[in-house]
Amino acid sequence: MTKLPRASAIAGAKAAAPLAVPGVPFGMVLGVQIAEAGEVNNFVGWFSSILILAGASQVAAVSLLATGAGVVTTVLTIAVINARHMMYSAALSGRFQHLPRWFRLAGPYLMVDQVFAVADQVEDDATAEHRMAHYLGAGALLFTIWNISVAVGLLVGDAIPQSWSLGYAVPVMFLGLLILGLTNTPGAAAAVTGGVVAVLGRDFPNGSGLLAGAIAGVVVGGTLDWWFERRTSQNPAAAP
Repeated sequence: MTKLPRASAIAGAKAAAPLAVPGVPFGMVLGVQIAEAGEVNNFVGWFSSILILAGASQVAAVSLLATGAGVVTTVLTIAVINARHMMYSAALSGRFQHLPRWFRLAGPYLMVDQVFAVADQVEDDATAEHRMAHYLGAGALLFTIWNISVAVGLLVGDAIPQSWSLGYAVPVMFLGLLILGLTNTPGAAAAVTGGVVAVLGRDFPNGSGLLAGAIAGVVVGGTLDWWFERRTSQNPAAAP
């Protein structure tokens, strides 16, 4: 296996550190929800965050299942929320397709919003070793902070009012996506739209308000992204 430069991994972790902040309330909310659910062993619930490593969809899934949503609604919501990861992979494929097979198989596990944002900023002429180490450094930091946050939420769950986690799970989820999307208009618009629709639809049957919010966010974000790309192709100076 190729030896990766330590300095590049540290640089990746430093670049990801500011973006890790939104993950702290995400993780704590998920931990509190797991503690309140009661139907799942706390360790099993915490370990699921290691296996899945998808904060927004985990928060959504626990929220929906805890409020009586059906499996179909929950799965559809998770699929819609995670659809953005396919776009992330497509955006990075040109720079990662020549990297070693082990990295291309293992790397997607760490592909969360913040890691994509950091990886997308690496220079096009960077060496393969630097690119891999930088990516893994960012991913390792976010993985650690996320799972510690979930553990903290589990430990302090009993000290927080029972309504706190379910009442704020959706706003916190979309707030995190909003903070991550502030670097571009479509991303921010998608998060705002999704949050507003989800909150307004919180009383929809079977938790479908969250699904509606996720779909609305994807539609608005995708439409704006297409519109901006079309406008930019006609007039490069008009890029958002």
